[in-house]
Amino acid sequence: MKKILCTGLIFIILLISIPFSAFSMSSNTRTYLINIHTSSDEGSSTSGDVYLKLYGDKGETAFWKVTDDIGNKASQNGRLHSGDRLSSVIRERDVGTISNIKVAYYQSTENDYTWGFDYLELDGAKYPIKKTLATSDGYPCVLDVALNNSENSQPTVDRHLVIEGRQYDKLPDLSYDKNYLLEIKTGDSIAAETNEIVRLQLVGTNGESDWLTINGNNGNGSNVFNRDTKTTFSLSGQHELGDIKELRIKMGTTLTSADKGWLLESVTVRGKDPCEINQWLQSADYLSVYLDAPENLMLIKIEPKTSASILSTPILVVIIGGSLVILATAILAVFIVRKRKQETYN
Repeated sequence: MKKILCTGLIFIILLISIPFSAFSMSSNTRTYLINIHTSSDEGSSTSGDVYLKLYGDKGETAFWKVTDDIGNKASQNGRLHSGDRLSSVIRERDVGTISNIKVAYYQSTENDYTWGFDYLELDGAKYPIKKTLATSDGYPCVLDVALNNSENSQPTVDRHLVIEGRQYDKLPDLSYDKNYLLEIKTGDSIAAETNEIVRLQLVGTNGESDWLTINGNNGNGSNVFNRDTKTTFSLSGQHELGDIKELRIKMGTTLTSADKGWLLESVTVRGKDPCEINQWLQSADYLSVYLDAPENLMLIKIEPKTSASILSTPILVVIIGGSLVILATAILAVFIVRKRKQETYN
């Protein structure tokens, strides 16, 4: 009897540990919402770039560039005008309770090197800054913000800033005056063409470009990406990306299951050798092309949300864990009752 009870308890513990261990593994990352507000004072605007790094009681994040992920920014060509708000959503490691935020500001032009930083919002909490950040001799300006006492934070020039795993004596030229040409070749196969929305992004040694959104339907009944044709696009108003290493492609989500997809034969970035791809892309696909080694493609298939993906949510994990415990307990109880009856008859 003791052996039976011990076996049953071990079985229950295993059932409990499986869903909760899955939950703990999924909770190692966290989504942060950051709002950066430029001062409304005259002369506060900038076309520079802002980087953030979070520090908490569980560690620190990497630096990331604040981009306008929500569309609150009213500026053009990357410029933050007085009173603008820049909103960024980032999925990073969970650093626990955040105590400090490091803000790095860089502007490459000599006549526009200051930025009026009014305040920031982190996950809905507002922290006043009211500082002017200024680059010096091409070096970035860094502000360490202590969230419990942001008034004592003072901006300083950092000549050895580390961003994205690299140390910069000077950050690269980030003036927004570069144009990049891309040539897309659709394959020569039946149903190779598409009228799907396609998004393109270039990644270089100095950072990444904006996403270029292309509507595959040009409005007159024909496709932009036709079978066995080359189409050229321009990414304008970008900063200097350096040596282009990667092209990212995102497909839209309007293709039906009856559509064969789009046959992407090759891509050419001006100044680089053509890259042969010959890959069928379906709705919501994400393709990463490494231009120096095009054979090393990374294709991510993004499927519609199913019951399997919904099971990863914390509430359902707890419910399933509890249900398994109840089920295991019931099975064990039935087994013990039958065992006792058998002993009584004997």
